[in-house]
Amino acid sequence: RDGRFRRLDVRVTRPGLQVRARRGYVAPRGRVPTAKPAVTAADGGTTSPAATAALSSPIPVAGIPLTLFAAAYKGTPPNASVALALEMRVEGLGFEERNGTFNNRIEVVFSSVDEAGTIRPGSRHVVTLELKPETLAMTRQRGLRLLSEMTLPPGRYQLRAAAADQGGNRSGSVLYDLEVPDFRKPGLSMSGVSLT
Repeated sequence: RDGRFRRLDVRVTRPGLQVRARRGYVAPRGRVPTAKPAVTAADGGTTSPAATAALSSPIPVAGIPLTLFAAAYKGTPPNASVALALEMRVEGLGFEERNGTFNNRIEVVFSSVDEAGTIRPGSRHVVTLELKPETLAMTRQRGLRLLSEMTLPPGRYQLRAAAADQGGNRSGSVLYDLEVPDFRKPGLSMSGVSLT
């Protein structure tokens, strides 16, 4: 915990592989914190400790199973508009029954990391669920889908999405590699394709 830059060098012996890794990281300084600091989203809101921990994890957290799809479309130059579709399984979440409905709140946070290791905050959503018994049964069978978007300049990114339920009992995260093309370049280019 000396605050110095630690260089990372990732090598592979098998030919034909392409390595995407950060050049390094800055070690923390001072005493070990007792709690993880909150991550600030693009809207200025702060995430819960459970969502922060899931978003900061270098590997996916499996407490809430998540699937992420992303596609880049031409946006306001120089940025592209990236459409995000996050699907989550909710069969393991605890719902509180009140007046015949089953209730829970789920916090969803998106961010991205570019090739230089720069973290870009994304959107933050709080989904309030008040489900009738038959809707809860269908949701547990099919899951939930949340649609969002972010703007990114051309480049390669690792997108991160995290979800945490009310009280932080369960959390999950997913990683997604995305290349955002430069739609300003002359010639033919193609955006992402979404079928719904």
